[in-house]
Order: sequence, then C-alpha cells, then structure tokens
Amino acid sequence: MISAFYKRYSRHLFWLIVLSFPFLYVTAESIPSNNDLETWLPTESAVRVNYDDFKAKFGAEEIILIGLDSDQIDDELAEAVCARIEALEGIRTCWSPNRLRSVMDEFGVPSDEIDEHLSGLAVAKDNSLIGLVALLSTNGLEHRIETVTAVREQLRYCQIDEERFHLAGAPVVVAELDRLGNKEKNRQFFLITLAICFVLILGLLREIKLSLAILGLTVSARCRSWSWSSRWRSSCIFCTTTPLPINKTTRCKSL
Repeated sequence: MISAFYKRYSRHLFWLIVLSFPFLYVTAESIPSNNDLETWLPTESAVRVNYDDFKAKFGAEEIILIGLDSDQIDDELAEAVCARIEALEGIRTCWSPNRLRSVMDEFGVPSDEIDEHLSGLAVAKDNSLIGLVALLSTNGLEHRIETVTAVREQLRYCQIDEERFHLAGAPVVVAELDRLGNKEKNRQFFLITLAICFVLILGLLREIKLSLAILGLTVSARCRSWSWSSRWRSSCIFCTTTPLPINKTTRCKSL
C-alpha cells in the first residue's frame, strides 16, 4: 500500500520537495550552533538543578588553563603573556607562578613551602611545563568561544607556536565542540549519510525514482522538524556533538 502511494504520487512529492527546499535550507542554516554547558544540561533535569544550586551556594569559576613549555618560555615572557591575557574583556584575572609566589610570600609562607605548593599546581612536577590560570569574567562566561579564540590569538601574538602551548578547561571543550560540530563539518557528515541511505534504499527497492522519493520525503520532514521545533534544535545539537571524542578536544598535558 505504501509502495503504491509513492508510485502514484512520487512526481507530486518530488515537486513539493523541490519547491520547498530553498525555504527549508535557509531556515535550517539560520539555526545557530550552541555548545555551552547550559545547552548540555536541560533546565528541567536533576543535574541542571543541582548544578545551579551549587553555583548559587558556592559560586562558580570557569578557568582556562594554559600550559607553556618551560624550556622555551622564560619568566619574563610568561609574565608578558599573562598581562596581555588579563587585559582581554573575557578574562577577569590571570595567575602565573611568579604572581602566586609573590602572594604566598606576602602571607609569610616559607620559600621551600611555596615551591612545594606550586609543584603540580602551577609548575609541572618534572618542571617541563608552567601553568597560567585565566579566570573568566561575566563577559567571558557569556562568550566562551570568543574568549578562547582571543587567548589563542594573544599567544600567537607573543610568538608562541601551537606546539609550545596547551589549553584545557571547560571553555576550551566548548570551543572545540563548536569547531568540530560546526555547520561545515555537519554538512559533510549529512551528505555522506544521505549517500549511504540512498544506496541502501535503492538496494532494497530496486527502483531509482521510488528511492529518490522516499529519501527526499524523509529529508524534507527532517528539515521541517529542525525549522519548526525550538526544542528539537537543542536535541539536534546534543545528538550531533555527543559522538565526538571529548578526550581529544584539548591539547593539554597533566601538570
């Protein structure tokens, strides 16, 4: 019965898809990509409620941890980088090992204890890396991706190559998810998926017109659901980014 329907109305369905495709395409392309933490945690979920309650009681700091190769970065350059990053609109303050050391020294902490505290916190235990800790401001929390991009630009401005610095932290994960799950990447994945589906449908039905009609109708229905359902937008973003290997999104080394 279904096959007879498609055989009878396949031409009508084809023209319906062709005529509605420009509108659906423009509407689907206008949907923004949003990988912020709030998007991953639905408002009604128990995890989101606990997360908001924790922030209300104890506050929440989001940081960008910057690891620099200590054999190529001296203290003077590290302080210059720290100062430039701290001047960014999305950064509230930036801590370097020397700044942390000076604060501990003001509180009368002995020198040997300062080194012990900094080891593993701001300096790698094998002294291969030194760490800068950039705390995000309110603006940075609202624009995590732009803030991470600005930090990278400042590091490049200071002539520090990608191989010589390593970033970690929740904002970095958000930025990497946005990069890996952007429209260009999704479009390639979508086209490959369509090709595979078409081959499978064609193998089952053995009729190219019917296969194209079924595939086109399915794509059209998907586009309509993306365009008309705001709730589906969040689900679509979640489903698109979930399979990405999170452990590979940050180029960080353990301090």
